[in-house]
Amino acid sequence: MIEYTKHSFGLNVFWTVFTGSAYPKAVPAALLSGIFHLFLEWILSDYDKEQMKIGHPYALGVVFTAVGFLIVFRANHAYGRLAAAADHLYHMETRSFDGIMQFKAFHMQTEEYKTGQEKSKAWLAEFYHLYSLTVALSCMALRRDEDLRNLVGYEPTKVVSSKVAFNSLNVPDGEERFYRPQSFLRRLHYAASMRSSPELNLVYHRHNKLEVWGGISAEECAALQTCASPKVRAELACMWLTSFLTAAEKAGELGKTPPPIVSRAYAWLSEGMIGFSKALRVVEVPFPFIIAQIAELSVISLVPLVPILHHSVVEESVYLGAGFSFLTCLIFIGLYESARDVEDPFAYEPNDLPLVGICRRFNECIYAADVYPVCPEGVRMLAPLTQVQDLEQNPGLIVGGVRAASRIVHRMSIDVGRISGAGFDRTASGRVNTEPAHQLLRDDLADVHGEHEAGPTGVQPKNGGPVPDPLPHGLK
Repeated sequence: MIEYTKHSFGLNVFWTVFTGSAYPKAVPAALLSGIFHLFLEWILSDYDKEQMKIGHPYALGVVFTAVGFLIVFRANHAYGRLAAAADHLYHMETRSFDGIMQFKAFHMQTEEYKTGQEKSKAWLAEFYHLYSLTVALSCMALRRDEDLRNLVGYEPTKVVSSKVAFNSLNVPDGEERFYRPQSFLRRLHYAASMRSSPELNLVYHRHNKLEVWGGISAEECAALQTCASPKVRAELACMWLTSFLTAAEKAGELGKTPPPIVSRAYAWLSEGMIGFSKALRVVEVPFPFIIAQIAELSVISLVPLVPILHHSVVEESVYLGAGFSFLTCLIFIGLYESARDVEDPFAYEPNDLPLVGICRRFNECIYAADVYPVCPEGVRMLAPLTQVQDLEQNPGLIVGGVRAASRIVHRMSIDVGRISGAGFDRTASGRVNTEPAHQLLRDDLADVHGEHEAGPTGVQPKNGGPVPDPLPHGLK
């Protein structure tokens, strides 16, 4: 998926040619149409030119109306498929978030978790892994990727954008000819013919790996290799997860949570797989062939028909008529090629939906729940405003707190490397050594207290005492 900003008149979007643009696919046909117009003007004799002219342009109006209807019909259908796929994908992501958070909250009520026993850490590590594996295999099925080598372990310190552009990645030497052609002609050929090149999709998947919490074992790979399709792999991983949770519920690993509440968390797991199945339906059910065939014929007919129309109407300038022919075909065919790309929302990058980002964000959700499972207690950084004039009279009431809060958020985002370097060990225990992060948070909240005490607002902690420790007892 391409992120872009809306500048004046969209000029920044207009000049984007090789990254997700329909220009390379539409320009060859549009050039052929303009050349055909010049052929009509320069090659034919005067008698032939008169024979080729149409007495009234409405004679071709019916044809162009039918062609325009088919193009708009396919474009609307394509956008509907994209919107439906995005809705189902984000439904799967949201329900998976809900499920993992609720099961984690249930387990937090057990004595093993409260006392920090290794049994609890091992259970959480396996739970995170199975849930993450289910989501990753679902994303693999959506992009029709059958190579399990494209699954890698999740690394919290790695910075990855949720919307990855195709030609913005680091590609090993020897594969640039597939992945990042340099010359203009090669780039034009790459952009225009990527849809028909399986090699490009294989390289794209190989360099856009999906992350799994804890990685994937050889035994799991061997079991998944026996599945007939990527969809079966995702369903098998979901069965592993369901069996694991059912056994945990019987063993008391979910605490004393009432069964109706536990069943609701199971429902979120099921809802996530329903979203996956609906998104997969968009992948496996293509645009009907019988309509695509007649639509292709109608679009191809534009190449000779548009020059004939402009040859009959535009008589003042040969080049003006050729330019009109080129521009008309560019717009019609460009819209049609855009529809062909968009109607497969997981297939053709970089206009595909961000499956890599979905997997990354899901694992980041697990990481956040593992490091900060309970809301820290302590002094709030902003005092409540009783009247609007309080803000006008005491601007430091907001400025100081926001500055301190921004520093805390910034510290928590950039110091992951420091945290991991101070005892990060996920493979053995499944949890992160959170003490460095907690100490950073204590230091920053102490700074906030200092700012409040010295600021113009006079905000003080309760009873004038020190800033309370923001961490629950179970996390110290």
